[in-house]
Amino acid sequence: MSRIVNALATINDMNDQIAVASEEQTTVAGEIGRCIVSISDSTKTTATEAGANAHEINDIVTEMQRLNEKVSAITT
Repeated sequence: MSRIVNALATINDMNDQIAVASEEQTTVAGEIGRCIVSISDSTKTTATEAGANAHEINDIVTEMQRLNEKVSAITT
């Protein structure tokens, strides 16, 4: 009978360890999920800013070309 009680106690201890490990894994999975969302948000922001920068660069190039044309007209 004591072997059965000891076996049940061992099984109970194992179940407790599994439950603790499961809680830890749930916490880690939640943290990973939050990090993924943060990375996704940062990626979207970076892409938006890159698009705006490309537009600004295009405007600068266009203005430089216009100024070069004016300088050429003055010097020739």
